[in-house]
Amino acid sequence: MNDIKNSIVLQDDLIINYVVEIRDIFVDALTISGNSEFDFSRVSAIDISGLQLLISLFKESVLLGINIKLIGEFREEFKNDLNKILFCSEPINNIIDLTTFIKSVI
Repeated sequence: MNDIKNSIVLQDDLIINYVVEIRDIFVDALTISGNSEFDFSRVSAIDISGLQLLISLFKESVLLGINIKLIGEFREEFKNDLNKILFCSEPINNIIDLTTFIKSVI
């Protein structure tokens, strides 16, 4: 199993206004450092574009053989936004639920 080489604390919300910036952070982390972990403890909001970015990140990491890990406690606002987006699925209450959901759709 590959060790995590890089830890990134996400500062911005995962919403359309910031998705290009955050995508660049993800791409840089993966291409420069390889295996990375992303801390969601400071993220307050997510919309469908942010969720699509996460799914794309996981899909690309699988293709490249790179291990990524999501860490951190969800803020309540983030969890509420995420569950509004995914109203047809099981509730996502923590980082493990989110990782499981993303892996199920890639």
